[in-house]
Amino acid sequence: MSSNRQNTYTEQELIRLLRDLPQPISIMQAEQTGRYIWTWLGSRGTGETFLEALENALTHIEVSYTESNEL
Repeated sequence: MSSNRQNTYTEQELIRLLRDLPQPISIMQAEQTGRYIWTWLGSRGTGETFLEALENALTHIEVSYTESNEL
């Protein structure tokens, strides 16, 4: 493998990857506000940027699984 190779994804590639997960995560940009909205299993949230929305979604998922395992 070349040392010059970079493992980078575009926003659209990540959106497709997340959408195709067994439990899909949807992230889209709201036209009116420019904010990003995420949804997962009926939950939703937002972020100012794509990465912020992704982090918020993943944090929510982690907390959801942690809480369900504590029951």
